[in-house]
Amino acid sequence: MARGKPEFDIEACTGCNKCVDVCPQNILMLSDKYNKQKKHFAECFDEGRCTACSECSGICPEYAIRIWSFSITAGG
Repeated sequence: MARGKPEFDIEACTGCNKCVDVCPQNILMLSDKYNKQKKHFAECFDEGRCTACSECSGICPEYAIRIWSFSITAGG
């Protein structure tokens, strides 16, 4: 069950790959598409496995990743 989801500012992303390398769930990759900077941008290919650890957003030098954390309540 997902505990959160990453949101990417694809136009700010420079394709440095740091978020991909640091993700403990290995759910990030560089897109085969390009942004306006003509850079491959990061994206999540399996949001359902996101744990909202924020490792990706913490390492991003461009602050291009925001993590949405879902509240988990007892019983559902």
